[in-house]
Amino acid sequence: VVHVATEGPLGWTALSAADALRLPVTSSFHTNFHDYTRHYGFGFLHTAVAAYLRRFHNRTRCTMVPSADLIADLARAGYRNLEPLGRGVDTRLFDLARRDATLRASWGDGPVALIVGRVAPEKDLPLGIRAFRALQRRHPRARLVIVGDGPLRAGLARDNPDVVFTGAVDEASLARHYASADL
Repeated sequence: VVHVATEGPLGWTALSAADALRLPVTSSFHTNFHDYTRHYGFGFLHTAVAAYLRRFHNRTRCTMVPSADLIADLARAGYRNLEPLGRGVDTRLFDLARRDATLRASWGDGPVALIVGRVAPEKDLPLGIRAFRALQRRHPRARLVIVGDGPLRAGLARDNPDVVFTGAVDEASLARHYASADL
């Protein structure tokens, strides 16, 4: 079985090679590339990218998808043979025992909200910041920590000087950040 985790040129080549060798192929759908076109000024390509992704995944015996709502969205868009793909967490690494008192103290003594991910338009971090501001109105000492990097980081940091932007961190540090935050 050949499993393809990317729909780009490498994935298409693997899919074509597997077809030629009569090997079964599965795929996984992790990224809404078709929706990203709208965030990066290429909205006119949305329909073409969506059609490409659908055609790609429908060539496989099964497309594994990380959530029930995404399965429903893809099914409505004409994707076939969709199956849920459970996600796992390394519970030895991501454990509350990794709470770091020094790191936590550096954020202050109020509740700490944590956002982790790419700091990019498709992640809608302004929505996360607005949600945090609503929390902050009820808990003025609350702090927001954003772990990750990307093209919006500098602008968001400039516009939100009270938010902690860590940039990218390694896996062990990420585990400490998760364990040290409150939500």
